[in-house]
Amino acid sequence: MWRVLRDPAQLPTWFRTVQSARVVDDLRHLTLKRGGQVTERLLTVDDELRRFRYGVESGLPLESHLGTVDVIAVRPGQSLVVYAADVEPAGAASGFDRSIEGALVCLKELVESETS
Repeated sequence: MWRVLRDPAQLPTWFRTVQSARVVDDLRHLTLKRGGQVTERLLTVDDELRRFRYGVESGLPLESHLGTVDVIAVRPGQSLVVYAADVEPAGAASGFDRSIEGALVCLKELVESETS
């Protein structure tokens, strides 16, 4: 699971709203399936903690957005993924909730298909 999450260019393989991702230095440039471009700054890729953090720089009508994804080992071969998004204005959070929920379902399916 962490192998997929830690690679910022793999986002389109599990996040359904993203058409493509291109990484240049510490910026991830996304093309969305509904149209539009988003630029994110990659803040943390910590292999020991298995934590990925990013912040949206441009492309969304937000004051701020900080995303944190943690992969927590539960037992061998099983992990818990915790995806948090701090969004301002707060009213925009519900749209992210739906997208993130769908992305996590897709991530689970992707990882399970790779291991079977």
